Amino acid sequence: MVKVTFKNVGQGDSILLEWNQDDEDKIAIIDCNRYLNNNPVLDYIKLKEYREINFMILSHPHLDHFSGFVELLNYCKNNNIKIRRFLHTAQTTPDYLKAATSVVTL
Repeated sequence: MVKVTFKNVGQGDSILLEWNQDDEDKIAIIDCNRYLNNNPVLDYIKLKEYREINFMILSHPHLDHFSGFVELLNYCKNNNIKIRRFLHTAQTTPDYLKAATSVVTL
């Protein structure tokens, strides 16, 4: 069974998928938006003390869908949390993604 959680991030999305496989809790993330100076997805990862994220998906390169990814990725890197896969739809528009991320303020 998969548990689906939609985090309140105002406009945009942040979705968590959780399941248990071989007696191990798994998590996946679809989009990661900041909201009211908080990062609900990152807060949840910290609370649950996940050490691995099966996959992350950036659904599309709009700020209200990825404004929290930089903070989340930095946290994972600094805390040795393994990210097995990161998928995104910006392959055809990498310049757009680069320009959009340059205006992100944390």
